[in-house]
Amino acid sequence: MDNSTFPCPSASSLYTLMDDHDPNIIYSAGWSLAGTPGFECQTTATGSEPGNTGTARLHFSGVGVEVYGTVDVPMGPRNLHIKLMIYQHLYFLSPGNHTLLITALGNNGSRVWLDYILYYPSINQPRSATDSKAPSDVAIVGGVLGGIVGILLVLIFAYIVLRRKGKYPSNHEIIDEFVYNPNIPARSTYASDGSTTESRAGTPKWIPTIQDIRYTPEVKPEVVNPKVNPNLF
Repeated sequence: MDNSTFPCPSASSLYTLMDDHDPNIIYSAGWSLAGTPGFECQTTATGSEPGNTGTARLHFSGVGVEVYGTVDVPMGPRNLHIKLMIYQHLYFLSPGNHTLLITALGNNGSRVWLDYILYYPSINQPRSATDSKAPSDVAIVGGVLGGIVGILLVLIFAYIVLRRKGKYPSNHEIIDEFVYNPNIPARSTYASDGSTTESRAGTPKWIPTIQDIRYTPEVKPEVVNPKVNPNLF
């Protein structure tokens, strides 16, 4: 017996591996679990009992299937890992549900050892109902979260605008008003012909609306172009 080993096939998205002790493989009576470490996938193989007719059944959905096992060869190594060949068989199955049926005839004390099965799912076939519903669930959750974030942004923007309006009120117009004050005594002005005229000084009033303070500066009346009366001297 050489030192070569036959590990399980590497994982791939193209096929699904079913080892001999997978619960999806249904055995009839007359099968036993055995195996040789280093020669069978996961160190086990399920063999039919000598002289007994047994079946192994697998239901799968796909387009192809491969069966691997161990057979007894007279005058050679007891365990030889080979691929069971089926000649003139349709290589690609029609997409859909299929049933693989393996029958051990049990003639002349021979045994059939099943190691593992590979089947190829359809290209567009979802792996499970949960996976097919996942994108729609993610889209719904994303839409709800996006709507909530949008509403929060609108509320924050409105709050900032209202707060700025309250902090910086609009400027009120400042009106400068000049009011005539009759309480200021009249001043006599002498003309060159000896006649007199009266003048009253106006009082400017500044009314700042923002501070609501009325400020009245003192203004001294001025005589415009005074003329000296020669009769006074």
